[in-house]
Amino acid sequence: MSSILFDSYHGLGDQVWLRPFIFEAKKKYDTVHVVTDFPGLLYDGTGIGPVYKKMNLKTQTECARLECHKFVDMLPKYDRVLRPNYTAAFHADKNKTITRSIEEQTGITPREFHTLQIKEDWIKKARWLVRTEKPICFIRLPSVRDEWANSSRNGKMAYFKYVIENMIGDEYFKVSSLDLRGGKEHLDGPMPKVDLQLHENELGIDGMLGLLKISSFCVSIQCMTLPICADIGTPLFIIYGGYAHHGFHADPRLGLKKIVAVQPPVMCNCLLNKHTCNKDIDPGVLSRSFKHFMSTCVEATKSDDLYAMRRKICA
Repeated sequence: MSSILFDSYHGLGDQVWLRPFIFEAKKKYDTVHVVTDFPGLLYDGTGIGPVYKKMNLKTQTECARLECHKFVDMLPKYDRVLRPNYTAAFHADKNKTITRSIEEQTGITPREFHTLQIKEDWIKKARWLVRTEKPICFIRLPSVRDEWANSSRNGKMAYFKYVIENMIGDEYFKVSSLDLRGGKEHLDGPMPKVDLQLHENELGIDGMLGLLKISSFCVSIQCMTLPICADIGTPLFIIYGGYAHHGFHADPRLGLKKIVAVQPPVMCNCLLNKHTCNKDIDPGVLSRSFKHFMSTCVEATKSDDLYAMRRKICA
């Protein structure tokens, strides 16, 4: 019986980056285990064995506790243990994408990059909390977590405020989703005007995924929304700060036709959490980029099956 263990990053977005490689390994190995804090969310009914390794991270700890019955025991020994580290790869080659780095470090080439299954219960949870007949705009604002205080990657809140308050029309219901409970995370700037704030983790991870699935589009910092939206097909507009450029995240194989990013013309690729990166973006570029996004990624998809599904759910 052949076996393999994936033991890498614990972030939700990181886990989504890894999923195509994990599922590809399932075709070759009898036993595939992955260190994760999201056993039910990501691996229910997949044949992949989620194993637990303690981490002092608030979201991960809470999810692992809620789903602790879904973990399996780690094997005493594996035929192969993979610990891909795309941060180290970026330092060596800033032109290499996350996906390409994982591919080179694991020797695995996925054939399918869209593996997330959004459950109906997650969508129902989102609809119970977000009650509107309007199409939804999901918003992920710049914030800083105490446990991993990375202010460098955040785009300027002023740019989010401009897009949200001046460029997204009243026909959309604007929902901001965050987890600011207990003062362990805080906004990185003044709060823009939205229709609904869900800042106390009301959605949970499952409801957040459900809401992303039924949203007409998402406006976000560079974070987990990129691999998730690329996977589930939700149009995404990203406003970058510093830290690492868009090309690092945007492997064409993910399917990027519904993703538009705007970033400083000279990008700071420091990979430092607390750095005085230049985050300036020309207002004209920001405006034109968002108009292009709305016309090509949002309006142009209103005839596709996914949009029809979203409108049916929202009705």
